[in-house]
Amino acid sequence: MSELSTGQRRLVELARVLAGPFDVILLDEPSSGLDREETAAFGRVLRDAVGVRGIGMLIVEHDMALVQQTCDHVWVLDFGRLIFAGTPAQMLDDQAVRAAYLGGGPVVRER
Repeated sequence: MSELSTGQRRLVELARVLAGPFDVILLDEPSSGLDREETAAFGRVLRDAVGVRGIGMLIVEHDMALVQQTCDHVWVLDFGRLIFAGTPAQMLDDQAVRAAYLGGGPVVRER
C-alpha cells in the first residue's frame, strides 16, 4: 500500500470496514492527513456507502468540512463535557462550540 496516496489508503481502509457485516461504524479522525479535495472525495464516498448500506456512523473528527458534509447530527465535547447537540449548521452558529473549537472569527460554511 506504500504506492497509494493517503487519500487512496483511507478509501481502502473504508472498503475493508464496509466489507464487514457491521450495523454501525466508528471512524476516528478519518480526514487526518488528507487535503481539501481528498477530504471532499472521502466524504462523498462515505455518505454514499452509509446510505446504500443503511448503517449508522459515528465520526470523531475536527475537520468541519467533513462533519458538515457527512453528518446529520453532531455532539460536541469539550474536555469530556457535552457542550452542544444539534445539526452541523446549528453547530457552526453555537457560541460555545465557536469558543472551544472554531475561534471567534467568521464561520466558514461548506457548500
